[in-house]
Amino acid sequence: MSPSFAAFIVAHCIWKASALVEVEKAMQAMQRESASASREHKTRKAEQDTKDAKLNRALEEIDRLKAQLKSDEINYRETLDASKQEKERLVSENRRLSKHRTDLVNAFKKQMKLIDVLKRQKLHLEAAKMLSFTEEEFSKTLEYGDV
Repeated sequence: MSPSFAAFIVAHCIWKASALVEVEKAMQAMQRESASASREHKTRKAEQDTKDAKLNRALEEIDRLKAQLKSDEINYRETLDASKQEKERLVSENRRLSKHRTDLVNAFKKQMKLIDVLKRQKLHLEAAKMLSFTEEEFSKTLEYGDV
């Protein structure tokens, strides 16, 4: 083996060794980059999972509120119907009581007229009785005068 060939092989080995060192450095850099990308992926996945959980809770809350709104609307309609029925009942009761009051007022007026008629009749009877007493006294006086 010639010294120049041996030098060539040594130089070639050194060159290969340095190339190998460069490849190893590049591989370590890629591993660090891969680990960094993996950590970033895990972080983003965790953030995405958190956002998905929040979204699911928000959707469940929306569904719950929609159901509550529907229930409230049904209760409102039922209350409104009950209020209308109560109003109709009260209006009917009011009409009935107004008619009853009118009937009572009319009956009271008739009774007052009858009381007035009875008072007049009483006055006439008392006047007739007084007239009768006066006539009897007059007759007695005439009889005393004839005697």
